[in-house]
Amino acid sequence: MNLQRTDPGFDPDRVLLASVNLAQKDYDGQQVGLFYEQLLARAETIPAVAGVTLADRVPIHAQYQTTMTVEGYDYGAAEHRRVHFNRVWPSYFSVMGIPVLRGRAFDGSAAAASPPAAVVNRTMAERFWNGDALGKRIFVGDVPFEVTGIVADGKYHGLKESPRPFVYFSIPQYQSLFDKPLTNVTLVARTTGDPLAIAPAVRDGVRDIAPSLAAPEISTLHDHLSTDLAAERMSAILVGALGTVVVVLVTIGMYGLMSYSVARRTREIGLRMALGARRRHIAGMVFGRGAVLTGLGVGIGLLVALGTTRILASRLHDISATDPATFAGVAALLVSVALLACYAPARRASRVDAMTALRYE
Repeated sequence: MNLQRTDPGFDPDRVLLASVNLAQKDYDGQQVGLFYEQLLARAETIPAVAGVTLADRVPIHAQYQTTMTVEGYDYGAAEHRRVHFNRVWPSYFSVMGIPVLRGRAFDGSAAAASPPAAVVNRTMAERFWNGDALGKRIFVGDVPFEVTGIVADGKYHGLKESPRPFVYFSIPQYQSLFDKPLTNVTLVARTTGDPLAIAPAVRDGVRDIAPSLAAPEISTLHDHLSTDLAAERMSAILVGALGTVVVVLVTIGMYGLMSYSVARRTREIGLRMALGARRRHIAGMVFGRGAVLTGLGVGIGLLVALGTTRILASRLHDISATDPATFAGVAALLVSVALLACYAPARRASRVDAMTALRYE
């Protein structure tokens, strides 16, 4: 639940993703760039589209790393220089809803022929320049990129990751500078309604521009994000199922134990009632024994759980492995279930006939 409420650093609502792969086409850099421009122009004409962009990688997805040198930064002996990055179209930040904190994001000045520009996230700016990153330079190989903007941190690899330095480059510039056409990108389209409703129009647009190209893979950004929660969701289902089995076993075990105890003490119960014990006293005796056993079981369970929390720590998010509310809630649940299981034996004990019980073998 905490992971589902995590802010990924962008707005995932009403966003369609269409993965386009040009690797099968023998396109040079100019043809690739022309295809992307035509694709964006075609997508913008779809009535329900509020904005479109392109991205080399879409979060949450494994992002690339490359060796970068920050001009003027004194690297430690063991400090690595690899930084995660993504290549995006200039409209990426506005379409994804990523806040620009300072400076400017890519715009028309980030075209292929313009001076190389980079946009960094807040963590990158604070780590290398104490927040004052505008105008500073990053070297990728021998190519210097000037930082023109600082954007908010986001989740790049997974919803559980801690803030990390991150750099964005402009797709048109990157292709031009390194002569490496990006043949596999994702069209990102923000819509005014159901994003899947425009999927046929997007497929038709790709087919019209490049008839022999394979149809793009279509999904929503919400569906894309849900894949990151698959492992956690499976763990939650598994642990929840095991927890349900435990509660059932506690109920059956306590009921069986107390029923057996009442059966063995039938003569004693009959004698107590013959000597004047009231029904509520007999029921209280059974409940008291059940409460002692339950208290011992829950106490031992809590001690064992506290000793093994480190096993579960890696599976938790924004919650302590020794969360007091969770421990108290689980203990209260087990106590309630165990005492409820004592109800039937206690009721049966309180209804024992004294004379019948005294003749009981």
